[in-house]
Amino acid sequence: MDIKAWLNGNIVDWDQVKVSPLSHGFSRGSSVFEVVGIVSTPRGPAYVCLDDHIKRFFRSLEVLGIKSPVAGKDLYSAFIELARINKVHKGIAKLFAYYSGAEFETVPHNPVVDIAMFCFDLDHLGIRDQEFIRFSHAGMSTFRKVPKECIPPHAKVSGLYVIAYMSMMDGLARGLDDVIMLDMKGNIAEGPTSNIFFATRECIETPTLRNILPGITRKMVIDIATDMGIEVIEKDIRPDDIAGYSEAFFTGTLEFVRPILEINGKKLGKSCPGPFTGAIMQEIHKIIRAGTDGKYSTWFAFI
Repeated sequence: MDIKAWLNGNIVDWDQVKVSPLSHGFSRGSSVFEVVGIVSTPRGPAYVCLDDHIKRFFRSLEVLGIKSPVAGKDLYSAFIELARINKVHKGIAKLFAYYSGAEFETVPHNPVVDIAMFCFDLDHLGIRDQEFIRFSHAGMSTFRKVPKECIPPHAKVSGLYVIAYMSMMDGLARGLDDVIMLDMKGNIAEGPTSNIFFATRECIETPTLRNILPGITRKMVIDIATDMGIEVIEKDIRPDDIAGYSEAFFTGTLEFVRPILEINGKKLGKSCPGPFTGAIMQEIHKIIRAGTDGKYSTWFAFI
């Protein structure tokens, strides 16, 4: 693939970005990252909520005490430039910050920070849109979220995603598409890389931000649902509460909304997607198809 990457202000071949296993970011899991979606609109390809992703990136850096050598406005310009160079029409970009030097101590002695960015069209990755149109057979994870007293869940720190990996490996071995993780108090938290919503016939409910990543797609869905007149309640949800819901869905960067057909082998409601889930999915696609005019136009950064 003749794909380019962005490294510390320079455009390079994507496979020339190298990280030593001795680096602090690799061996200690101290790197920070973001994943930003690119959608195709009548006005051309556009990043979704790019400003919000960059702001969260810097909040994650602050949690780890990492000082970025690049300003936010320069990262914004780099995202746009790289997507143009790689001719991305619909895909993803990934941004990383990490200590690149060889380190043997818990705290790096020579804290040199590298910033790397990658940008791929779905075609580059061999992914078809149809692969995202699927329902989820989910179940409860045997692993729990790391409590906020250990490390704030609001930061996208690579080391935290070992738990996500272990959860999904266990779920796949059990024949599941996705798993639902609990926090240490036994409340439903989120999926390994997604937020989760439940619905009754009257409203939508979702876990509070106390011990989950504040997903940007999660915020988009809450805004859309509220504007549609659907009440959204943030609350503690226990596994025993699932029986009282008629629908559920995950939210994430690439798929936006993924309906959950069943949890632990039990179907939710009479149809999938349910009424609220289907309405929100339609509204998201309508916003993109409309060319991003109107209230939601600030969500899009055109390439």
